[in-house]
Amino acid sequence: MKHAKKKNKQQKKGQLRDKKKVLTKEAILTAAETLFLEKPLKEVLIDDIAEAALVSRMTVYNYFKNKDSVYFQIGTRFFQNTNEMIETSIPIHLTGLEEMLILCKGIFTSSKGSPLTTSMLREFFLRIKLENVTIDQIYDYVLEQRKLQVDKIDYQGSEIHKFIEDATEPDLAQYFLQILRFEERYLQAIQKGKKDGSITNQLENHKILHYVFVLIEGIIEQTDLRDSTLELILLDWDTIVETSLELISYFLQSMKST
Repeated sequence: MKHAKKKNKQQKKGQLRDKKKVLTKEAILTAAETLFLEKPLKEVLIDDIAEAALVSRMTVYNYFKNKDSVYFQIGTRFFQNTNEMIETSIPIHLTGLEEMLILCKGIFTSSKGSPLTTSMLREFFLRIKLENVTIDQIYDYVLEQRKLQVDKIDYQGSEIHKFIEDATEPDLAQYFLQILRFEERYLQAIQKGKKDGSITNQLENHKILHYVFVLIEGIIEQTDLRDSTLELILLDWDTIVETSLELISYFLQSMKST
């Protein structure tokens, strides 16, 4: 009996210790995210992150390899949460077009809720050039799979899997994996729309996806740059989003094939 009580007590201590570790890591990520919103990545120091999170410098290093690790784990956390929300929130009875418009609206919404996402994507594509596997090698495989219009891309044994296993910055690789998972959901909606007839654009699925992404990212970036001007002409964010979705809908329902 005494042995069982002692074992139970040790288990509870272990659970509390694990919970504390999770909370500490989340506190560091949250504090760092605020700093990265205020300053460029290169201007934020580990000491700044530790001070903002109310922990020691050594504690930060106990959880993260370096500043870049903190930075890209923030992005991974964002895309993980977004991907999980997408997978559970979209009704299955919708057409592919309806799904696609909901997903696109989600990008506009998240850009306001997580403005760090856009700058992080830029930083990602700069950093990927430093890895042993080039972005072209990775995307060649991805595009080849997408041309096959498969429902789910299998990365096992591919250049992507090698990249994730061998990357000098594992957190960068994990961030990329979440981006790919994010894109796959949009590709599924496009393919569904072509099957049910709600999407009639005949471009290859990956081309449709990237045209849409370029459009959305351009609108978000220009809206941020022209924020004060838009206020003067009384053009609010909701109107911009609604008009943009109409434009995307028109593109998806066009008959382009080249």
